[in-house]
Amino acid sequence: MPTSHAPAVRTANALVRRRRDDAVLMTLPADHTGRPRFRLPAVALGDHESPAHGAKRALQEETGLQAAATQHLVEQQIPPTEPGQPAALTIVIDCGSMTDDVHTPLPPCADGRFAYAWVTRHMLERLCEPHQARLVEAALDAPAHGGLAEL
Repeated sequence: MPTSHAPAVRTANALVRRRRDDAVLMTLPADHTGRPRFRLPAVALGDHESPAHGAKRALQEETGLQAAATQHLVEQQIPPTEPGQPAALTIVIDCGSMTDDVHTPLPPCADGRFAYAWVTRHMLERLCEPHQARLVEAALDAPAHGGLAEL
């Protein structure tokens, strides 16, 4: 008898870089406990929502910023860990970069659900979960390696 598979859970992540040092804008849920673990702004995608739209939505909801989503940088497929669980697909979308000559202040998080910070590559392992650090590093390296990294 065939086994039915639950549809994959799709997540879109927004990557915004600061040009001068390639730091990445990352968020920290306000309800975190213990050691801070920053992550890219991310949302679960709706049934018919594109990854680009989801990444723009994540960025706006978590930081208040609006940006254009330009290209897929990373796709990571995660198999189910238990029978009956859905697989997961994590997608990182390039949402541009900020320069020092154009001052764009980050608006305060009105609902207080997230804090955010610019995290440099050498700080990733200290401030992020290992899988999040790998995801960000792959996204930062993707343009130099042809555009799309698959983890």
